[in-house]
Order: sequence, then C-alpha cells, then structure tokens
Amino acid sequence: MDRRSFMSLAGVGAGAGLLSTGWMTSVSFAAEDLPSCIAECKKCAKECANCIECCKKEGHKGCDMCATCEKMCLVCADLCEKKSPLWKQTCELCEQVCLACAKGCRAAGNDCCIACAERCEKCAAACKAARA
Repeated sequence: MDRRSFMSLAGVGAGAGLLSTGWMTSVSFAAEDLPSCIAECKKCAKECANCIECCKKEGHKGCDMCATCEKMCLVCADLCEKKSPLWKQTCELCEQVCLACAKGCRAAGNDCCIACAERCEKCAAACKAARA
C-alpha cells in the first residue's frame, strides 16, 4: 500500500477512503439522543471560544480547559455526524473533558466562566444520554 492510499484510508484529508470502503457507513446508531448530543457539542464549543475571548478581553484568568474542551466538542460533533464507529468512546471522553472544564470555569468564578460551566454541564449530560 502506498502512502497516498494509506492516508486516504486513515482519514487524512477528505477521508473519502473510509467512506468508500463502507467502514464508517456500516455503524449502527441506536442512540436517539445523538442529534441532541451533536447540537450541544456545537453550542459548548462556541461557548468555550466565547469564554476564552471574554476572559482575555476582561483580563480574567479563566479556565485552562476551555481551549481543549472547545476542540474536543468539535471533534465529538464531527465524528457523531459522520457516524464514526468511535462515536461512543468520543462522547465518553467529551463528557469527561466538559466536566473538567465546567469545574475549572466554576472555580474561576467570573460571569464568562459561569456561563461556560453551565453549557459544559449540559453538553456532558447530552453526551452521557447519547451513550445510554
């Protein structure tokens, strides 16, 4: 297998190799709460980005987890939308990252972070419900 074929199969770039093999399309999705999880992940990512910007603008320390949480939520939403076979593991990790971010934001205590903590908690609950 040459490098280009491997990269296509591994999902580098457009990831067409994964879809054309049927690998990702054969995954069974029984979770009725998956659309809610996807929506909450997108909202959480946006709120984490807002929190980072707000803390910079207002000179607050903020939470160290917001950037990680933002990225994790975007990855989770993306893999769930694509019906990846790794969606359950990704949702579980996303739940854990969101809870850690919520804890850090609550500890920071400013208004930006409190709003972020509440959104992270909703996202974590949605990720948990999707895996149930």
